[in-house]
Amino acid sequence: MRDQHRYDPADINGVALNLTDTGKSQANRHHPVDHNASITGENRSMLERSLQLIHDAASVKARNNPEAKLWP
Repeated sequence: MRDQHRYDPADINGVALNLTDTGKSQANRHHPVDHNASITGENRSMLERSLQLIHDAASVKARNNPEAKLWP
């Protein structure tokens, strides 16, 4: 599905808002991906977007300061 969701910053414990619908919709994902269009941007499935995020984060270093210390 290609719906975009966001949480309301004023109510972080509330439900996710569906930005693809107009207004403050709380509908679940229901806008299918267009398989005839190119697979870019918002026309990617949640699985494809998740895999892209994992791929992009794979080379990120957890700390960038050589003197950094982790405290329990």
